[in-house]
Amino acid sequence: MGKINPQLQLLYDSVRRSGIDPIHMPYTAFFENHFEPRASRDQKHRLYESLLELHTNASFATPSAAQGGESVATEPSQGARNEPRATTTSPVVPGLGHDPQTELFESAPVLPLQSWRIPPRKQLTEDQEQRRAWILEAVGNSRLGRREYKIAYLLHHFPETRDSDTTLCIYYWRRYQAEILEQAKPFDLEVLYDLERIETIGRLRRVIQNTLGLYRGKAKSLKARQAIQAELSEYLASRTGITSEIRFYFDETGNEGANKLYRGIAGICVMNWKYFSIHHGALSQWRRRELSMMPIHFCDIGESRVPEVLRLLKELEARRGGLLFVGHAVHSRGRTAEDYVSMIIQLVLDSLRRADSLGSLNEPRTVRVIKEADGGFDAQYLSKLDSQLRRTVEEAFPGRLVVEPIEAMQKGNDVLLECADLIAGGMQRRALYGGRNPKDQLAEAIITTAGFEDAANDGAVFRYHVPFSS
Repeated sequence: MGKINPQLQLLYDSVRRSGIDPIHMPYTAFFENHFEPRASRDQKHRLYESLLELHTNASFATPSAAQGGESVATEPSQGARNEPRATTTSPVVPGLGHDPQTELFESAPVLPLQSWRIPPRKQLTEDQEQRRAWILEAVGNSRLGRREYKIAYLLHHFPETRDSDTTLCIYYWRRYQAEILEQAKPFDLEVLYDLERIETIGRLRRVIQNTLGLYRGKAKSLKARQAIQAELSEYLASRTGITSEIRFYFDETGNEGANKLYRGIAGICVMNWKYFSIHHGALSQWRRRELSMMPIHFCDIGESRVPEVLRLLKELEARRGGLLFVGHAVHSRGRTAEDYVSMIIQLVLDSLRRADSLGSLNEPRTVRVIKEADGGFDAQYLSKLDSQLRRTVEEAFPGRLVVEPIEAMQKGNDVLLECADLIAGGMQRRALYGGRNPKDQLAEAIITTAGFEDAANDGAVFRYHVPFSS
């Protein structure tokens, strides 16, 4: 063993003289008395490990004249060699009333001395245990019908909410009451009358944390609370018109049935995402509450589902401020994938030029494109599309726009991607069929909402390139 710390050796000798076996030191008042009240668990553990190492080396040491000094452990005398070796036992420590050697782990009286241990969960009544189990099951299965389950879900997934009623309320309001926030005017404090009360949310948080012992707060959440306060400031600023992102939701159409010569890309351009994000949250909340959970695909819509899709269009139209409905279609015999790459790039450029003409590109911002996931296309062409789009936009708007990587998303994960599917499907149906059955009437309603046939509509970007008749 290397050079021994003199203070450590002195403490070890004191332990041995007191008659306490070093292995059992952490369970004695003697051990606790050698620390400052604020000593951490790691500090105590390191000291215990050092003393235990010193004890182990001393137990196996033998006298050595060559070392020129005394060994910590000495050989028993000749007369004592034939006597049974006495077993070293630790004395009963006054005030504890137990033998720490024979009751090393199970003795309740010594537990308070172990200040670094995890505090045991307090005993709950049978009703509280059942309530606790219900909350855990609801959070695990995302069944959030009750207010208490919603709060527990937020406490579980967002640790920054565990130490602040204000942070918890912000998350609760924005996730579960977005429709109320959407209808409020900027800085309209009367909206608090319609939102869930802060004291109610705070009381349920304390029941979940203090009574049921779930999702306790952490000291490290201070930084997270500061971040959410900054996010709130950004949100309030967004209601005054500050923007930073233009977002596109695209879906493709064509290349099916007998109309394999039709290719189309259509969807929605959100010119001011920070402003529209609260409307997006409200629309998503309405869709989850009012419509079936089955994803919306225009090609799969039957007559029975047309009414609910019309209701979705009505909700979307009520929030069309700041939106561009966009679509490009071509009559093409070319390669399908290359057509889609070109059309997406051209549609983004045309939409950005329209947004610029409307005064929506008055500061540098980012461009984000979200498209429906397509395994075959994405594997072969998404990287190419991403690089070409970035280069083209930066050349057309130098120093003004930065294109983020394109995101491929499964349909059903975002209500605006479902709306993009409806616009793309309605655009094709309107161009190729024009009948009077329910699906054709739905296509008429979609085109009317998008404004594709209104040349004076600034809220639409639409082109359909058809070949000249021979």
